[in-house]
Amino acid sequence: MDYMWVLSNAAALFLLWLFVAAGSHKLQASNREYYEVVFTSYGVHLPVLARGLPVVVGLVEVLVGMMLVVPALRQWGAIAATAILLAYFILVATQLLLGKDDMDCGCAGPEGETKISGHLLIRNLVLVAMAMLCLRTFELGGAVPWAFSALTALVWVLIYLSCGQLIATAQKIKLLKS
Repeated sequence: MDYMWVLSNAAALFLLWLFVAAGSHKLQASNREYYEVVFTSYGVHLPVLARGLPVVVGLVEVLVGMMLVVPALRQWGAIAATAILLAYFILVATQLLLGKDDMDCGCAGPEGETKISGHLLIRNLVLVAMAMLCLRTFELGGAVPWAFSALTALVWVLIYLSCGQLIATAQKIKLLKS
């Protein structure tokens, strides 16, 4: 069994989940006002753009996630995922350099309650590496390698959610102490 193939497919499955979840949050009508505020915080000051851009970004995220698991589109999906994650890294880093560390990152929708931080920069670099891992050529495999890929992706989802909760909790504790 080719373990790089398993890891590459696990990364694609994980990023499918991540991008579809992120995109669907932005597409929900109940979240529109929240994302309008988030996009304005990141520097989108035209109201029409702040309202419309989350929908466009959400659609792109869902599309990119789906591209990662379609063999003929995987390379393009991996390049697009890498570009999006690097853009998010740059956006967060810029806001941190401007001293806006009390700003909501918009990472997990209104329920996430996560502020931008250095921890998110590290997380995004890990996600960029995972997206680049998807650049490995897609090959057909048997049921066992696919099962390992799916289980690995599931573990990564759990780790990602746990880390997100740890970051949010640490931020809340820091606020309570001050």
